[in-house]
Amino acid sequence: MYKLILIILFPLICNSQNKISDALHFYSGCGITVATGALTYKISKGKKGLSYLVGFSSGVLAGIAKEVVWDRQMNKGVYSETDMAITSWGAICGTMGLVVGFEIHEKNLYIKNSKYDPEYYEVRY
Repeated sequence: MYKLILIILFPLICNSQNKISDALHFYSGCGITVATGALTYKISKGKKGLSYLVGFSSGVLAGIAKEVVWDRQMNKGVYSETDMAITSWGAICGTMGLVVGFEIHEKNLYIKNSKYDPEYYEVRY
């Protein structure tokens, strides 16, 4: 778990000239991935693979579309392939967050729906 936290906090601790922009791109990719993946999971009634694919794809495509359309074609910003890569890295980390979140969700559903007897599993000293 601590490795996942370090990966997610990587943009904040990396030494680059434009830390704020890198962090915004990373967390945008991560946020878009988690939001669309969770929404797809809920709509598809628990199809994890589809949720991972839709979440990851939307995070990566949002980063590419922002750089190509907004920055290059409309000249509203500075085009940077590094920003696309950082947004894609955020999408990868967001997908890992979805994997962990869905596994916890399914474990909680299993415990809730199974015949769980707390007295049977009571720790005896």
